[in-house]
Amino acid sequence: MIVSCPECAARFEVDPTALGPTGRKLRCGKCAYVWMQPAPALPPPRRGRWRAALAAAAGAATVVVLAAAGGAVFRGEIVERWPAAVKLYAAVGFAPAAPDGGRGSE
Repeated sequence: MIVSCPECAARFEVDPTALGPTGRKLRCGKCAYVWMQPAPALPPPRRGRWRAALAAAAGAATVVVLAAAGGAVFRGEIVERWPAAVKLYAAVGFAPAAPDGGRGSE
């Protein structure tokens, strides 16, 4: 941040964190004037960012729910193509469905 001496208008670059939350006294390097430099004002909070975060979370939740539903509905086909998936279904409490969709032979 750039500050100006109120006495001689000399300009200096100061790290805003060096001013602390309440400001501090500064001494001009040109004329030796001492003044109280207030801390920089905080930027106003941005509005609407929570909406974007909520939309992203809702989208991610939708993808997870759809993937879980697809895994439950098509578990017979999944186990048929990937036999190791039986262990995964057993771990979450699902018995794999019959490959014919549970219709049996008619």
